[in-house]
Amino acid sequence: MDRITDAMLESLVERLNQVSKSRYQIGHSYGMVHLEKKSMECTGISTISQGNTKKELYYQISTLLTWLNHEKTQKQDYVKNCTHHDVFNIHHLKENQKEDASLIHEYHGKYECITCGKNFTKKEFDESHKPRSREELSKMRYEN
Repeated sequence: MDRITDAMLESLVERLNQVSKSRYQIGHSYGMVHLEKKSMECTGISTISQGNTKKELYYQISTLLTWLNHEKTQKQDYVKNCTHHDVFNIHHLKENQKEDASLIHEYHGKYECITCGKNFTKKEFDESHKPRSREELSKMRYEN
């Protein structure tokens, strides 16, 4: 791309605002452009990126959008395939060591998975908290 216009930057920031929970805007100072995050703290504006040309800022925002979209799809896949156990962080377990890797927790008298939010009964909660070996957790990972 040869020339980046203000309209192109505004369009990109509009897409960023749709994807993220925060609100962003373009700021100008001393011939440079920067990305600002609107907030309720202090002055209400936090500078995210400063001292950029329009082209540099365009590519930075594009990269941020790519990361946010990737993070969102990865989280959706993880929740969709939730085993209600932490089956990924098991590399520290030794061969015969067992650990309670359940992600189901009690909160205000309800039992729910902290990853996907599914509700469980007390009996399911108790069953999920039995210690499991690295092999058992690994097997759960590939069954779903």
